[in-house]
Amino acid sequence: MNRTKFFAFLTISAILFACGSQDDGGGPPKLKEPSGIVTISPFDTLTVVFDSDIVLKEGDSFILSENENFTGNQPVKIVYLDANKTTDSRIRLVGDYGNTSGTPPLSYFKPATIHTINFSKVKNTTGHEAQNVSINFHTHPILDKLDNNNKTTADIIPTEVTDREGVTFAGLLGYEREPDLYDVADFFVLELKYRDSLSIKATTHLKDSINVDVIIPVYGKSDSTITIKEFKVVNNKLEKSIVYEVGDDYWYGSEGLINPSTKVPFYIKISPLNVKDKAIPYLLNVRVK
Repeated sequence: MNRTKFFAFLTISAILFACGSQDDGGGPPKLKEPSGIVTISPFDTLTVVFDSDIVLKEGDSFILSENENFTGNQPVKIVYLDANKTTDSRIRLVGDYGNTSGTPPLSYFKPATIHTINFSKVKNTTGHEAQNVSINFHTHPILDKLDNNNKTTADIIPTEVTDREGVTFAGLLGYEREPDLYDVADFFVLELKYRDSLSIKATTHLKDSINVDVIIPVYGKSDSTITIKEFKVVNNKLEKSIVYEVGDDYWYGSEGLINPSTKVPFYIKISPLNVKDKAIPYLLNVRVK
C-alpha cells in the first residue's frame, strides 16, 4: 500500500470511529433507579435516576410535571430542589396524599399501597425521547394511631411478626397528621412467651434521632426497661437495633417458673431523642422467632 492510500485509509477510519463514538452515547434515556419494585416509607422521598441528563424545564415550564405527561394511580408530585436547574439525571418524588401539621409540613404517599407513575415522554439533552416510562413501588403501612402515647392505648403489632421478615411499618413523632397535634411518644405491644427471640430495628433520617425502649414485664415486680443506645448509619439513615431473648431473669417469681407457654405483653416505646418543632418519621421492623 502506498503512502497516499495508507493516509486515506487512516482518515476514513478516523471518521468512522468518531461517528461510532458519538452514537455510543445516544439513544433515549433509560431508567437506572429504582431497579425493580421497591418498598419505601410513605414519608420518604423517592429518587428516580436516569442514565443521562434529562430535560426538566423548557422556558418557564417544568415539562415533566405537566398533567398530560405525568400521571399516577395515587397523588404524587415532583420536587425541584433548584428551580433554575433545567437538566438533571435525577428527579425526586414525594407523596401528595396528605401533609403533616407544622412548618414546613411533611408530604406523604398513601400508605400500604402499590404506586404506579407514568411519564408519557422523557427527553434527554441530546434530544432523544423515551416513551411511557413507568415507575412502580410499594409503601409500607402506617401503624400509629393518634393516641398511642401510653401503654393502655398502645398499637397492637400484627401477628405476621412471626413471619421470616417480620413486620415493617411507619410511624411519626412530633407534628402529626392532624392539625396542631404534637406527639412525644408511640407505644406498641406484642405478646411473647418464654424463650421467644424478639428482634427490633428502628430507622430514621440522619438529621433526626429517636429513643427506642423495650419495656419488659418482671414477674411480681415493676417493669424493666432496656434502652437501645447503639446505632449505625445505613444508606444515609440512622438505625438502632436489638435482639432480645425472653429468658429466666424475667420469668422466675416467688412461685417458680411461669408456664413457658403463657404469653405476656411486651411494649416498644419510640420517642424523640430531643423534642423538636418538626415531624419525625421512622420505620420499625419487628420480628419474633
